[in-house]
Amino acid sequence: MTHIEAYFRGEKAESLLFLAIGIAAIAFAVFAWLKWNEPFVKGMAVPLIVIGLIQMTVGGTVFARTDKQVSALNTQMAQDTRAYRDAELPRMEKVMKSFTAIKWTEIVFVLTGIGLLMLTSTDGFWKGLGLGLMLQGSVSLTLDVFAEKRGAEYITAVEQLSE
Repeated sequence: MTHIEAYFRGEKAESLLFLAIGIAAIAFAVFAWLKWNEPFVKGMAVPLIVIGLIQMTVGGTVFARTDKQVSALNTQMAQDTRAYRDAELPRMEKVMKSFTAIKWTEIVFVLTGIGLLMLTSTDGFWKGLGLGLMLQGSVSLTLDVFAEKRGAEYITAVEQLSE
């Protein structure tokens, strides 16, 4: 297995996890809203649905494009390793930079969620919103930390290719 296949196998697996988490979050939010229809549940449902839609979109998009991307990169590397390396390193640098903004956004979700949980005295909408933000932010942040680590390892492998 090439470094390309190893990296993208992890990306594809994690994309399925993102997709499944998004679907589960939305399904739970809709179920809870219909079953209990209370302010706390309505508040929790907002981030579960909104972030769940993002998770589904990102997961589905990455999963759908991965096989084609792996094929193209393997072909490019076989034909011209230097061209592959010169194109892939800047692309991955952009990917890695995007993780900074994404992780900070997720950290804001977690901290805002914790703040709402701590500062809200009743189990109403805002406390539910806090719980939903904290849960979705934590899950997404955890998965993105693993994706970033995988990306760093992939960059190292690309950098080590002989010119």
